[in-house]
Amino acid sequence: MEHVCDYIFEKLEFTDGAVNHPIMTTEPVANIAFCRENLYELLFECYGVSKVMTGIDAMFSLYKNQPEERRYE
Repeated sequence: MEHVCDYIFEKLEFTDGAVNHPIMTTEPVANIAFCRENLYELLFECYGVSKVMTGIDAMFSLYKNQPEERRYE
């Protein structure tokens, strides 16, 4: 996972070793807590990320594809 993050942050030109932006990730519905904890540990300790938000990808899609008048009911 660290090699994947290294590649992503290199392509986004975060080469100074720290990511000074919040990160938003998605995960599948039945993701186990162990995987999420490992990702958080990696992002906070190795890259110095200040905030991480995780959401279920299907819920983001549902929210985005709802009509505007039904979003806040």
